[in-house]
Amino acid sequence: MSLRLKEHRSGEVAELITRLQRQANELFTGTGVKVDITGITALFVDMLELVLKSQIKSLILVSVAILIVFFAVFRSLGIGLLSIVPNMLPIAAIFGIMGYLKIPLDVSTAMVSSVCFGIAVDDTIHFLHRYRLYLKKGMDVVEAVQCTIRSVGEALIKTSMILTFGFGVLLFGYFMPTVFFGTLLCTGIITALLCDLFLLPALLVLFNRKGGRMSTKAA
Repeated sequence: MSLRLKEHRSGEVAELITRLQRQANELFTGTGVKVDITGITALFVDMLELVLKSQIKSLILVSVAILIVFFAVFRSLGIGLLSIVPNMLPIAAIFGIMGYLKIPLDVSTAMVSSVCFGIAVDDTIHFLHRYRLYLKKGMDVVEAVQCTIRSVGEALIKTSMILTFGFGVLLFGYFMPTVFFGTLLCTGIITALLCDLFLLPALLVLFNRKGGRMSTKAA
């Protein structure tokens, strides 16, 4: 039996396949007949599920790895945890935009989070590396943050804008998965830039005032 579907959203298709499989099993219970739902659509849904699971595992492993690296460099668990926040918010923004614009979750959009995470981490490492150098010069946290923003802020803005305009070209295409990919990635890049320029400095100052001071010895 062959069926044609009008629905293309992966979540709805997966729910439909599950419901059809359950109804078929109930219908042929005790007859010895086994029903398997196959085809390109079913294969695509299974492949997407595997991609999503692998993406979740990858994000968790990368977050743990980044936490360990920052802890090893700064000798501070708090700084390691702070570094995760500005890198996870862009991913949250991506999924928020997907929900608001009703962008379907497929193989292309599922890959955006990993790409965005890698770009966001680069900016965070750049920022914290320069911040660490200013601390080693004897500056306090507030002064070190201010000097870091003045010294690397322009570079972060320029590189982020270049990436945004580069991937923004995808928005003018006709292949919708590519358009969605470009839209979400540009959103993530801009969000990562704002987090590194505004949220991360605020977290560093707040962390210092709450007693988690990152001294020059730790740097």
